[in-house]
Amino acid sequence: MFKSFFQNIRNNKLAYSLNILGLAVAFVPFLIIMCQVKYDFSFDKFHSNSDKIFRLEREDDGWMSWISFPYGDDFVRSSPNIEYGAFIYPATRPSYITTENLQGKAAFLEDMVPATSDITNVFDFQMVEGVAQSFHEPGKALIPESMAKTVYGGESAVGKHFTIDKKAWGCTVLDFDIAGVYKDFPANSQLRNAVYLNLNDRGSNVTNRYNCNFNVFVRLKELSDIESIERSFEETESKVDDRANKVRLKNISDIYFSNDYSNDPYAKKGNITTTITMLSIAILIILIAIINFTNFSMALVPFRIKGINTRKVLGSTDGELRRGLVGDAVLTTFLSYLIAVGLTAIIASTALRELTVADFTPSDNMPLVLLSALLALAIGVFAGLYPAKYTTSFEPALVLKGSFGLSPKGRALRKVLLGVQFVISIALVATAIFIQKQNRFMQESEIGMEKENIAVINISASSWEKLEAIEGRLKGLPEVVDIAYSDDKICSGDGYQNWGMGMGESTDDAFQTTVIPVSYNFFEVMGIPIIGGRAPLKSDKSDDTYLFIFNRYLMENENVWFGAANGIEVLGECENVSVFSMKKEMGNTAFVINQWARRPSCMGYVRLKKGTNPASAVENIRKAYAEIDPLIPLDVELFDTILENQYKNEQRFSSTINWFTILAVVISMMGIFGLIFFDTQQRKKEIAVRRILGASEEKVLWTFNRSYLIMLCICFVLSIPIVIYVTGLWLKNFAYRADLTAGIFALAFMIILLITVATINLQAVSAIRKNPVESIKAE
Repeated sequence: MFKSFFQNIRNNKLAYSLNILGLAVAFVPFLIIMCQVKYDFSFDKFHSNSDKIFRLEREDDGWMSWISFPYGDDFVRSSPNIEYGAFIYPATRPSYITTENLQGKAAFLEDMVPATSDITNVFDFQMVEGVAQSFHEPGKALIPESMAKTVYGGESAVGKHFTIDKKAWGCTVLDFDIAGVYKDFPANSQLRNAVYLNLNDRGSNVTNRYNCNFNVFVRLKELSDIESIERSFEETESKVDDRANKVRLKNISDIYFSNDYSNDPYAKKGNITTTITMLSIAILIILIAIINFTNFSMALVPFRIKGINTRKVLGSTDGELRRGLVGDAVLTTFLSYLIAVGLTAIIASTALRELTVADFTPSDNMPLVLLSALLALAIGVFAGLYPAKYTTSFEPALVLKGSFGLSPKGRALRKVLLGVQFVISIALVATAIFIQKQNRFMQESEIGMEKENIAVINISASSWEKLEAIEGRLKGLPEVVDIAYSDDKICSGDGYQNWGMGMGESTDDAFQTTVIPVSYNFFEVMGIPIIGGRAPLKSDKSDDTYLFIFNRYLMENENVWFGAANGIEVLGECENVSVFSMKKEMGNTAFVINQWARRPSCMGYVRLKKGTNPASAVENIRKAYAEIDPLIPLDVELFDTILENQYKNEQRFSSTINWFTILAVVISMMGIFGLIFFDTQQRKKEIAVRRILGASEEKVLWTFNRSYLIMLCICFVLSIPIVIYVTGLWLKNFAYRADLTAGIFALAFMIILLITVATINLQAVSAIRKNPVESIKAE
C-alpha cells in the first residue's frame, strides 16, 4: 500500500500536493477551534464534584446571583441534602499588598476575594503547600501558585505575612498569614486565581436580609430532588417575607453559557452562539477540504482508468482495487493531519496564539489530538469510498480507448460539490465583513464623554494620606490639566453598584439604578456635558443627603426632579453616557458626589493636554507618583485602551473568523485551480481546434469562465439566507447593533468573484496560449 501510495504521488505531483496541502490547511483551524470548543463546554468541570456544585440564584426582573448573607445562610441550612455552603464576595478589584521577600519589603497589585471557610470544602483547592483546612482560622489567606512564585520566588510562602492596603469586605483586619498555596485554577473556571481572604466578620450583613452582596455556592450530598429543595425553601421563606423571591440552583458548569440574568457582572460569560458558530466554521472548512479531496479524486479518474482496468485484466478484483484506492485516500489524509499538528504547534508559539482564549498547543491537548486523528482517518475512508467505487465501475474494455471523460453523473457531482464550496466561501466572507462592521460600530460609537487624552491610575489606600501631595505633583507636570476621582474603573466591565431609590412617597416610584461615586470635577475632566440643573461644586457638602447627577435616560423615565427628597438630592442632569459596553442597554445611571466619593483606594482620571504623547505622559506620571510613594508600583492605563479592552473577546472572535475565512477561500480556490488544470488537460484538443478555427483567446477563456460564473451567481443567492440567519443569532448578544446592508453581500460576492476569475484564468491562459499543433500531436 505504501509503495503504491508514493508511486501515485510521483505520477500525480500536482494533485497530491494540492490535496495534502488543502487538507493540512483545513485541519489546522479545526484543531484550534476544537480546543476552544472543548474549553467552553468543559467550564468548571475539573472539580471532582462539579455535578454537585450549584450557585444559589433568585428571581428579580431576571435571575440574579446576588444574595444577602442571612438569606443564603437560611438556604444552606434548609435541606439535609446540602453538605456545604460557601459565601464569596465577588465585587472586588485588585489591591496592593506589602510583604517581605528575599529582596526585602515589596508591594504587589493582587486580586482579592473574601470568602467563608467552607469554600475549600465546596471547591477543589489542590494544595501545593500547606493545608486547606488552615484557611478556616481568622486572619488566614490562600494564594495561587503563580503569585507565590512571583512574590516569594523559591521561598516557601506558607506562614508568610502580608498586609493589604485597605480592609476587604467582611475582613476586619489588614494583616494576614498565608495558610497555603493552591495550584492555579484553569482559565475555564468561575473561580479567580486570587488571594482568598477569610471572611471572618459580616457586620450588618448578618441581620440585613436586603443587603445583597454575596455569591452563594453549595455542594449537595446527592443529585436528587433539586427542585424540591428550591420549592421547599420558597415556601418557608414566604412565611418570613411576603416579598420572597423564586430561587433556583444553577450548576456551576452551566453558568458560563447562561444568559437570562438581570445582573451577573462578575461571572465569566461565554456565548453559545459564538461557540456553535466557531464549531460550524471548523466543520465547514473540513467539509470544503473533503469536497476538494473528492473532486480531485474524481478528476483523476480519466488519468487512472487505464491503469485500473489493466489491473482488472490481469486479475485484480474490484474489492482489492477499491481497498487500495481507499487506503491511498486514508494515507493522504493522515499525512495531511500530521503536517497540520506540526503547523498548529508552530502557530501556538507565535502571536497567533491569541486567536483563541484556550491554549491549543497539541502537547497540552493530546486526548483531543488523538480523537482528531481518528476523525482524519474516517475522513479518508469517507472521501475515498465513492471515487473508489466509481473508478472501478467501468468495463475493462475501456483500457483500449485512447481517452476517457467523466460520465454525466460524475460531472454533475463535481459541480454540486463545487457549488457547496462557493456557498460556504461567500457566506463566510460576508459574515466576517459584518462582524468587522459590528466591532467598528461598537468602538467608534459616541459614549457621551471623552475617549482620548485621559490616563487612569489606581490609587492605593496606602497612598491616601499622601493624596494631596500626589495630586499636587501630578498637576505640576506640563502635560496634566486636572485630576478627578471615582470609586469605579468605568468602562472596564458591565458591573457596578446597583441601588434602589426613589423621590416619591409611594413605593411605586422606586427604581433601580447603576450608581458610580465620583468627585465633583469628574464631569469636567471626562468631558460629560451637564444639560440640566447645575454641575457639582467643590464647596458642595453633604451629611445625611446623597448628592446626585442623573443621566438623561433616568430623568425622562423615572419620577424624579431637581431638588431633595428621601435622603437624596438631584443637583443636575448629564447627557447619557455609556459606562457599559454595547452588549448591555444603557438604562438608569446616577453619579453620586459626597464626602466619601474620594475615599481610600480609588481610581484617578488624569486629564492630559491635547497633543501630548500618551506613552511619554504615562511614564512621567509613574515617575512623579514614585517620588511621593516609591514603594507602591503605580498601575496606569490610557482610557481609550480600557475602552478597546471592553471588546477584546469580540475582537479575538473577529480575528479568528477572518483568518479561518481566508483559509476556507484559499482551500476552495485550490480546488478550483486543480479542477481547471484537469479540465485543460482533458480539453487540450478542443482548445487547439478552436484556436485553429480562429477563436480568440478571450472567447476561449469565456468558455472556461461561463459555467463557473453562472454557478457562482446561483451560490451567491443561496448564501444570503444563511448569512442573515447566522448574523441574526450572533447579534442577539448586543443591545446596540450595526445594520446588515446589501453592500456587505455585494462586497463578499465581488471578493469571491475576483479571486475565482483570477484562479481560472491563471491556469487556463497557459493552456490557451500553447501551440495548437503540439496539443493535437499529443492527442
